[in-house]
Amino acid sequence: MNLDADSSAIDLNLSRDPALEASILRTPGIRVPGAVDPHELVIRAIIGQQISVKAARTHLSRLVAQAGAAYTSSFTGLDRIFPAPADIIETVHDPGADLPLDPDRVLKLPRRSISTLRSAAIALQSGELEVGFESNPQLLRESLLRTPGIGPWTAAYLAMRVLGDPDAWMRSDVALVSGAVRLGILEPQTSKSASHRLLEEYARRWSPWRSYASMHLWQAASG
Repeated sequence: MNLDADSSAIDLNLSRDPALEASILRTPGIRVPGAVDPHELVIRAIIGQQISVKAARTHLSRLVAQAGAAYTSSFTGLDRIFPAPADIIETVHDPGADLPLDPDRVLKLPRRSISTLRSAAIALQSGELEVGFESNPQLLRESLLRTPGIGPWTAAYLAMRVLGDPDAWMRSDVALVSGAVRLGILEPQTSKSASHRLLEEYARRWSPWRSYASMHLWQAASG
C-alpha cells in the first residue's frame, strides 16, 4: 500500500471532477493496495483475467490446496503457503495443443489461461521475467507484455500493485465500467466496446492519479 502518497492532495485533485466528489467525501484518503509477494501477485492476476473475483478465488484456493506447502499457523484456516513458480510448474500440467483437456486438472480454466500461467511461472522461475519492488516500470511493462497471454490490463494492474504506479489504467476492466455507470460517468445502455473506449478517454482527466480514481470506481461497482 502506498502510504507515502499525499492522500489529501490526491483527493483535492480528483474531487475537481464532480463525478468523483461524492465518493471522495464518503471515502477520503483512499489508498492503492500493494503486494507482499510480487510473484504471487503475478499468478493471482493471471488467474483473475477475464473472470469474476468469486471464480478467481475458487481457482486460487484449489491451486493453493494442491500446490502450496503445508504451514502451521495459529490462525484458523491458514495452513498453506502460496505456491512458488516451481510448485506451479510441477502441479499445473501443460494442456497441450491438440489433446482434450483433462477433466481432473488442478485448474478448471481454458487451455489458453493454463498455458499463460505456465509460461509466466517458467519465466519467473528462470529469471527471464523479473517482477520486484525495485523493477523499472517501463521495463517491467515491456517484459510482462512479451510473456504470452499477458496483456495491457495485467501489466497495468501489476505496475499499480507491485510498483505503486499512481497512474495505472486497467484498460477493458468490466468493474471500472460498472462503477462509472453507478457514478453517472457512463450511460447504462452504452455498448460494451464503446463504454471501455469512452471511459478510457474520460479517465485522462484524472491523470496522474488514475490508480486512485480506479479505487473509487471499483468501490462504486461493489456497492
